[in-house]
Amino acid sequence: MATYLIDYENHVGHAFIAFADKFMFPPCSRLCDGYKTREKTRPCVSFWETVKRKHCNRVALFYSGNSPQANIGTIKTHCTEAYEYVPNGVKNGLDLQLATYLGRELRGKDGLPADGTFYIVSGDKGFSSVVKFWNANEKNATVEHLTSEADFISALESKTDFISAVFRDELRALNISAMLRDPNHPKDINANLKEIDKANKKANDIISTFFKETDKKLLHNKLQQITENGEHCKAIYKAIRPIFNIYRKLINEESA
Repeated sequence: MATYLIDYENHVGHAFIAFADKFMFPPCSRLCDGYKTREKTRPCVSFWETVKRKHCNRVALFYSGNSPQANIGTIKTHCTEAYEYVPNGVKNGLDLQLATYLGRELRGKDGLPADGTFYIVSGDKGFSSVVKFWNANEKNATVEHLTSEADFISALESKTDFISAVFRDELRALNISAMLRDPNHPKDINANLKEIDKANKKANDIISTFFKETDKKLLHNKLQQITENGEHCKAIYKAIRPIFNIYRKLINEESA
């Protein structure tokens, strides 16, 4: 688990937010019927939803009167769990508050050492002293200083790996295993368990194939081989084809 402490008064903090804001996926209306419960104009997945769910328990944004204010309201609506405003007027006030906040988080409300990694996102060199102090005196947690876009992208994972992780979640949400099972479940418990195990293995093969194939036709042919059932193949292909189109488009853009 990780916590990101973003110095929004610093250019690296701005870069982190800009990267996150553009990391949005197409609206849910372009995906399959299984997503109709979502708002049609809302992106199906965003950087903020995924990074908080998969990589960290908190994203804290520190800003002051010197920070860009134009989009601060928008940022607050979707990207952080904590917003720390630092009144302007004191030199290095934001840096001092961020360091104090870090110390509190490292100990926690119960006074016990916290587990995980704490990332300070800022180009300010003064944080190196804070990092050295806590890494020398805190055994349970690690503090790292991300001073460039390359640093925090590396900390999150590569863009391609990040996209794949997001779409793996989308495929699992389809519950492909259930689509492979006979609706008239055998009454015998052992036979039922064997059917579920077989369906789960096929579902895993289908998900692996999704990421390996680069062409829709090849994907369909592989699904026919895996499912060994025309109706199952048709239903699963219909469900994952829109997601496949979006995934390949994003991967191709990253590779270009």
